[in-house]
Amino acid sequence: MITRIFNESVIRDIMLLEGVKEWVSCDGVDLETNDLYVYNVHYLLSEAGMFAINVLTVGMIEFHACVFEQYRGKSYPYIQEAIRYGFDNFKQRKMICFIRMENERALKAAIKNGFRVEGIVRKSILINGVLVDQYLLGLEG
Repeated sequence: MITRIFNESVIRDIMLLEGVKEWVSCDGVDLETNDLYVYNVHYLLSEAGMFAINVLTVGMIEFHACVFEQYRGKSYPYIQEAIRYGFDNFKQRKMICFIRMENERALKAAIKNGFRVEGIVRKSILINGVLVDQYLLGLEG
């Protein structure tokens, strides 16, 4: 079961967990002080992890998943529930996500959950002073 959370300190604590922080942060963003936009972004919490969904444009929403280490490889039903939540609550026709190219585990999980690779966004996020590429994946609802 997933629950929407509004408590910024809970969200921030999850983002700062060891094994999580390196995948949710980028250069120039201080997770300890950055505004999390809890009323624009729907942060969802389950026993398997935290998910974030927000509207990008008319017809499209963006999906982020942060799966806790002990649930990696076992998160399929939780991700499916978060995806359903996004489509049901935002009434949009397409969901996208960005995955760093070196994160093979996340790419496999996204594909298993119905996302398809639609392209590569070159030098799109700054990590440790280096611009890195990301996959752009899409899922139609």
